[in-house]
Amino acid sequence: MITQRRLSVGERIMYVAETEAINCIFPFSLNGLFNQDQIQAALNKLQQKHPLLRAVIKQVNGYPSFILPENAPVIPITIYDRFNETQWLNLIKKSWQDYFNVSQGPLAKLIWIRGNPTSDFILICPHCIADGVSITAVLREFLLLLDDVSKDIGESQALVGNDLVSHKLSTIRRVQLNLKALIGKCAAHLFLPKQLDKSKTIDLNNTYMVRHRFSSVDTRKLLTCCKKNQVSLYTLMSAVFFDVGAHAFPKPKGKLICPVDIRKYITSLKEDQLFAFAPIVDLKSSKNTSVWEHAKDLKQQLQVGLTKINANEVAYINAHFQSIVLKLLNHLRVNEGSHDFTFSNMGNLAIPSHFDKFTVEQIYSPTVAFPWKNPNTMVMSTYNNVLDITFTSNDAVLPQKDANQFLERAIQKLSSLIEEETIPTPINTVNS
Repeated sequence: MITQRRLSVGERIMYVAETEAINCIFPFSLNGLFNQDQIQAALNKLQQKHPLLRAVIKQVNGYPSFILPENAPVIPITIYDRFNETQWLNLIKKSWQDYFNVSQGPLAKLIWIRGNPTSDFILICPHCIADGVSITAVLREFLLLLDDVSKDIGESQALVGNDLVSHKLSTIRRVQLNLKALIGKCAAHLFLPKQLDKSKTIDLNNTYMVRHRFSSVDTRKLLTCCKKNQVSLYTLMSAVFFDVGAHAFPKPKGKLICPVDIRKYITSLKEDQLFAFAPIVDLKSSKNTSVWEHAKDLKQQLQVGLTKINANEVAYINAHFQSIVLKLLNHLRVNEGSHDFTFSNMGNLAIPSHFDKFTVEQIYSPTVAFPWKNPNTMVMSTYNNVLDITFTSNDAVLPQKDANQFLERAIQKLSSLIEEETIPTPINTVNS
């Protein structure tokens, strides 16, 4: 049984450093009556299943590594009394920089904003242990156990190793990839900064979030319009954000980064296994086209990009980049990059809304406050036929008032599209 393993390059990027591991924050609201023992029992059983919820991160031979201690501390619960419906928003902002003590563990915590009958909760874990799919699975399991701690959520899992991605590559291909990795490392050593110039980094105290929730009616209308025009909701939103962003971002580049669920390529990795490795597809804006044509072009770009991803090769090359991770982190923290924003689509969250002891009122899209020079991050999710969008950035990159205008204009454009698509075509009549 694996009891320790080195963090992969992707995990180390999210880890950043021992005192700066990036937090992934997942808020939700429940209607029901709860007690602390009930919540703790659910968290304890959740922790028994998932080894990364029991793990710590320590240096082993100069590299940060997950280690499973014999006795892991329980997942802590911080309790506040609920005074209003927006209290959780302030706690999210505080939680962005409330970093984990990763060497002591555990790598998860829960905030309970206690109300009667509605309570807000915030599930937090370092992004280096989970992607969007797996943290959604953790939330689903937590709710099942909160309803009935005796429920079966599956057997205790082993610590997923870096050998999860098979490296069964031909000898010729290995030579080619080794050469590609060598060129990449040489370029990194030559051009990426050795030391972090803190004067060029952003102040995380100036991080903010703007958000919008569509009504269930408008969400259904959007989905109907997308189906009619043979595009996905994601590519429609991307087209609209590109169009509006061309006038909102100080230096629009016409490119977004789309993280991809690695489980599409690694069938042995289940959605309830905690893992943080996401290949990406770059999508580029098409100029001088209608929104719907733009969305169709982005859909085609995404389909082509997905077919080009080779998880084996990506993992093989990344394994060679362990020695330059610190340089990559320095680069991300001082360089604006070639994209406008990262746009993550969590899709339709497969979580029940009604349980025996409570109901789920809201599940909001997760937020992440990246310390990068370009922290612009959009997250989209749908729950109970309600589309929820969050946009996180920093005043040094995009002032919050401009971000509010950006999102408002995007919503206005989407509303106009809905109206145009749903207005009945008039019937021509001839006067007699």
